[in-house]
Amino acid sequence: MAPIFLGTHDVKLDSKGRVSIPAPFRPLLSRQGFDGAVLFPSYKVDGAIEGCGMDFLNQLVDSVNSYELFSDAQEDFSATLFASSHQLAWDANGRVVLPEILIQAAGLTEKAVFVGNGKMFRIFEPKRYAAWQAERVQALKANPRPLPLGKPAAETTGGAS
Repeated sequence: MAPIFLGTHDVKLDSKGRVSIPAPFRPLLSRQGFDGAVLFPSYKVDGAIEGCGMDFLNQLVDSVNSYELFSDAQEDFSATLFASSHQLAWDANGRVVLPEILIQAAGLTEKAVFVGNGKMFRIFEPKRYAAWQAERVQALKANPRPLPLGKPAAETTGGAS
């Protein structure tokens, strides 16, 4: 069964750039053969860091490799996802040291919020997360959509699979 990252977890960012991976996330990540996480700046959500384990990273690699080698799409995704990724092992206390480039990308200072996103998780600066979450909730309320269970989104929206 694929790991499912759930919940919103507030953590402190210390002066050395260390944050604790939330305790509920650690066993999900460890089961994937690496005591740590892969983090990269989000290409979808401005000011967020994307996080995942090795299983999902391998799915991303397979998806990117489904494009023709050296095609523009393959190059764009490789440069965006993999070149900026950081594989970070946690210490005995479950902490990782965030690279400065990720701290800057998310605008982190003293606190961070880890947000479960199903197969992945995101890390935000707390005020930025509150604003982003409020926008998402308002967008769904303004345009309610059914959520078909048991079918991939491409099948239900008429998109290509």
